Amino acid sequence: LHVNFCGEEDARVLEEVAGCVVRKGVQYHFQNDDGTGKKYRTFDDYLARMKSKKRTTIRRERRAIYEDASIRVDVVRGSDGTLSESHMRAIFVLYRATIEKMYFGRQYLTESLFLSLFHTPSFRKHIVLILAYLPTDPSTPIAGTFNVVAGGVYYGRYWGCTQEVRHLHFETCYYRAIQLVIDEGLERMEPGAGGGEFKSVRGFEAAVTRSAHFMRHPGLHDAVARFVVAEGEGVEDYVEAMVESSVLRRPMAKEDGERPMEQVEESAV
Repeated sequence: LHVNFCGEEDARVLEEVAGCVVRKGVQYHFQNDDGTGKKYRTFDDYLARMKSKKRTTIRRERRAIYEDASIRVDVVRGSDGTLSESHMRAIFVLYRATIEKMYFGRQYLTESLFLSLFHTPSFRKHIVLILAYLPTDPSTPIAGTFNVVAGGVYYGRYWGCTQEVRHLHFETCYYRAIQLVIDEGLERMEPGAGGGEFKSVRGFEAAVTRSAHFMRHPGLHDAVARFVVAEGEGVEDYVEAMVESSVLRRPMAKEDGERPMEQVEESAV
């Protein structure tokens, strides 16, 4: 039995009631929290928690897309009726194109699956696509992401492109998604596994993930249990270290007599 991406409480029940082994992993999530327990009001509020050099870099990357390359980025979704079958066909083409570029790529999904999700109203309402278009062809996307929004969480899953444009991956996978999370007051964005070094420098913070496993063979079960205990300690230490080194500055508590973030940054220049 294998249950992936359990919530903390679900993992506890599976461990205590079903006798599962709980394994910890790491992903990088964007938390819609300005550091005081409140949600960001704007994308600029999110940038304000970074040092000026980081803010400048992100703004430059976004300008390269919208001003230098004149690319249009659309958000289409099933919940407001803007999502169409043609959009789903297009995102499949992008998904397949990226897999075919990678020697290790494996196509697990088919066009019929994407279309069946579109034609299932209970799932279609959760679909969000972010699609990018060149000015020379405003009807055919050259890049995009397939995402799901549910329970106040934005789940980023599949990215693809048919043309390479510098920084476009960051815009469609991270920045435009973060903007949507902030605008709609969602709790967080989970962009999936991998790419930690790219995510951490853009304000995504390390978070513990959990999976639960039960092996029928007692010897195998015990061996896995011993391994995940040792591994889990390392995971917790890693996450703690990454949170401490986050690019997001923490607001200073007034009672501690510490200066506000802006004053600390100015004095360090």
